Amino acid sequence: MVARFDPAQAGKFFHGFLTSYVAALSLLLDFAKALGLNEDDLKAYEPTLGAQTYLIYVNWLAHFGSEAEIAAAYLMNYPVIGENTRKISAALRRNYGFSAKRRFSHFVGDASCNQEDACGLEQ
Repeated sequence: MVARFDPAQAGKFFHGFLTSYVAALSLLLDFAKALGLNEDDLKAYEPTLGAQTYLIYVNWLAHFGSEAEIAAAYLMNYPVIGENTRKISAALRRNYGFSAKRRFSHFVGDASCNQEDACGLEQ
């Protein structure tokens, strides 16, 4: 999406998401280790089809959605992701003694997802 749309108008909005997801990916192995998993375990894992629904949707949007459709979808979805990760983070700390809140709090209230950046995309 960063490369597909005009960087002057959409660049800040979409680049914020790209940066956020790259940062989250860098935390994945650290999180897996805290769960007792290693890189080989992650490579061997086969996710269920239902776990791929969001990825498939985002891929479809990236290829066929307009700037406004993508921005609207992200702005509607991101608060839900934030709330879910907030709950997961609290449960991991409460039930499993996790102290590294950052593993899930990365997506909670990310400043890169805001309405001001999306306002220019709705036209």
